[in-house]
Amino acid sequence: MRNPRVTAILTAITDVRVRRSALPVRLCAECLSALPVTGVAMTLTTAGGRVLAATDPRCRAVDELQLALGEGPGLEASATGRPVLHPELAMTGPSRWPKFCKTVLPIGVRSLFAFPLGVGPHRLGFLGLYRDTLGRLTRPELVDALNFADAASVVLQHLQDHSQLHGERPPVR
Repeated sequence: MRNPRVTAILTAITDVRVRRSALPVRLCAECLSALPVTGVAMTLTTAGGRVLAATDPRCRAVDELQLALGEGPGLEASATGRPVLHPELAMTGPSRWPKFCKTVLPIGVRSLFAFPLGVGPHRLGFLGLYRDTLGRLTRPELVDALNFADAASVVLQHLQDHSQLHGERPPVR
């Protein structure tokens, strides 16, 4: 049985009048409105990797940079299957991802929270939450972020299943 909050998130973003490809965009927007973050992006790490949705150009650039450099918290979260939380990126990030931090810190990313997306051991991507201010997510916010990551995993799986059936690539937004 699915978590009631995940079901509520999926219900909020699903509308019969909305194209299936818009689900990642709607999920990111819903997450942005529910959590105290500056931006949200949903990134696929399979099939060469690409950003499926982002709430603003800076979030898109941050995730595209991770894919281009091959380093960053989102890629680590996707590889390990565990959230990567950095409420003070300038203090904790440069030693782990020097090239990534050298670029994102000057554009104002101060806190970054990355959640793996996938089913069981199968990693599909990550959900990145970004802030232009320092600070941790509170326990209830972290729980809600995890619920959004679970909902994003369902969306990604749905898009991949649909794409495989129809010989398409999941859309980019």
